[in-house]
Amino acid sequence: MERLWERWVDLWNGDFAAAADLVGERLEARLPRVGMPEEGTLTDGAALAAWIVDFRSAFRDARFSTELGPFAVSGPDGRRYLVARWRCEGVWDGGTAQGARAAPGTRVAYSGTDVLRIGPDGRFDGYWLSDDQLGVFSRLEAPVPAWT
Repeated sequence: MERLWERWVDLWNGDFAAAADLVGERLEARLPRVGMPEEGTLTDGAALAAWIVDFRSAFRDARFSTELGPFAVSGPDGRRYLVARWRCEGVWDGGTAQGARAAPGTRVAYSGTDVLRIGPDGRFDGYWLSDDQLGVFSRLEAPVPAWT
């Protein structure tokens, strides 16, 4: 399980080819509503990798590391899950946070927790993200998008 998590972190650190090995044919992604892609758009490994590429384009030297875990757990549905807390540090180069008043070159650090459901083929078929996106908006002096 630890190797699966390490590969997940590699994906977020720029090894985009890892998405094909890690993500099953269908992905159920549940993301926070603020600052994230529209629900239903991350449905497979290619879409996930494209989102990560887009995210990384706004942060020079973005680096993900593990703060806690990973923990392998069984869910109430009898399926296996991988849970870990991560940290991202980087330099914001502009973009993504519309209306940000912080200057490009602002250092950003934030944390989050990923819950990854492991499918029958040993690849991820579920992804739940909880992160400090509001902290990022605050650090970049950006208006928080309206919740709908």
